Amino acid sequence: MSQNKVIQDGEGRGYQMKVRENGSIDVNNLDKYHEPIDAYLYKKTATPVITSNVTMGDIIVNVNSTTGVIVGEAITFYEGKRMYQSLVKATTTNTITLSSAIDFAYTTNALVETGPWNMAVDGTTPQIFSIKAPPNATVDIHTINCSMLNTTAMDDGTFGGINQLTNGIILKFIDGFTKNLALIVNNLGFWEIGFSTEYSTKAPAGKYGFKARRHIPIVNGSVLRVKENSEFQIEIQDDLTGLDFMAMTIDGHVV
Repeated sequence: MSQNKVIQDGEGRGYQMKVRENGSIDVNNLDKYHEPIDAYLYKKTATPVITSNVTMGDIIVNVNSTTGVIVGEAITFYEGKRMYQSLVKATTTNTITLSSAIDFAYTTNALVETGPWNMAVDGTTPQIFSIKAPPNATVDIHTINCSMLNTTAMDDGTFGGINQLTNGIILKFIDGFTKNLALIVNNLGFWEIGFSTEYSTKAPAGKYGFKARRHIPIVNGSVLRVKENSEFQIEIQDDLTGLDFMAMTIDGHVV
């Protein structure tokens, strides 16, 4: 027999859920109440340092320098068990304006990284796009998503709307060691490793689209757990500038 009780998480927040006579609860039910994470993978190109603490709701952040910080690129904050991502809306010499209000009181100890999230780049010299966990937390990734746009029609033998790749993109997991999860050279390659795929035709104008989504628990039977000092990465090894747009995101939660 079970009864409803209030269970507190690590941050002191209480949630009502069913507790069995032996005191056990379903772990996956508890996980449903943890902080969700939805974020772009990005290429780290700048690490501005916060010079005064940020208040929840702020959209302007004071930093030591905005060198290398580009309008429209991703900006990601990491501190303690918290993580926040937005886009850079504007900059001055020592301030960054965010596209959405910040949701946590980050301090001058926070790690801040900025960089492009559009993967339509020249990767003939390989380029790495990644996402990681906050320093004192673990993130369970449930879903990996990919989207591409092109003015050229797409099919299973192309990558987006460009020719099949020579080297391919590599999905990688870094956790004190490197695990190459998959290599993809064309659109069919997404389906072959467990992504569901979908094409969009321009009707009657616009751009052709390709979308792919991999539900990791369905394909692999478990989540992809990203711990402190570990990363989920996409390595670009070909020239993707023929694409109009490419992005990859993850959905998950803080454990």
